[in-house]
Amino acid sequence: MRVAERKYFWQVLASGILLPTFITWIYFDVLHATPAGIQQGAYGLLKTIQFVLPLVIFFRLAWRSEGSRRITAPDLALGVLFGIVAGGTLLAVYGTLIAGSAHEAALRSMAVEKIEGLGIDRVWKYAALGLFYAVIHSFLEEYYWRWFVFRWCAQRWTLWWSVGLSSLGFMLHHVLVLGYFFGWGAWPTWICSAGVAMGGAFWAWLFHRSGSLTAPWISHALVDAGIFGLGYWLIRSHWSIESAAAVV
Repeated sequence: MRVAERKYFWQVLASGILLPTFITWIYFDVLHATPAGIQQGAYGLLKTIQFVLPLVIFFRLAWRSEGSRRITAPDLALGVLFGIVAGGTLLAVYGTLIAGSAHEAALRSMAVEKIEGLGIDRVWKYAALGLFYAVIHSFLEEYYWRWFVFRWCAQRWTLWWSVGLSSLGFMLHHVLVLGYFFGWGAWPTWICSAGVAMGGAFWAWLFHRSGSLTAPWISHALVDAGIFGLGYWLIRSHWSIESAAAVV
């Protein structure tokens, strides 16, 4: 590790791990009752700051980059397989343990409140949001958590320490989101949070193995697509009711 990297190691690490959680707290908690325009503007600004931070660190410290290797078929297959298995597990957990329960009713209510707060009042807007998260945001998260946070940890620690810490950091801001929807004391919050950490650990390992963001990105995108598909299934009746009211 270079002198500049040693000097700023802990500051960069703390900022990298905690900034996404702070951002999530702002737009999920502090601003949840504000008009849609304020929520959208704050989200865009704060996310821009988050995803620009790694580039600032990269150029400020002249951080070395190992480059990106060409993706191989086995690495790609691992990513796709994990995405399918993770998505299938999510659907299984929802279908067997959450569907029809009080957790589902609370989740539907909070999800509708959140999308209304963001101004998502049409199915096509929801589909566009899901596409953005599955394709664009998943890449940005891989770039942030694997290319930046995981690699920064690996400057000082072993592979598995770096995988563990970066995946726990990746989980942390998801805990706020899950707690918002399910409640802090609900088992789905902590079971799903553990699943997020496991996903982050796998994607960090896959990034280390492949030397490329491609396989983790595709894997992550499949999981996010499954989540938004499940979200639509959960709240689809909301738009049906609104459409019927509009006709009347």
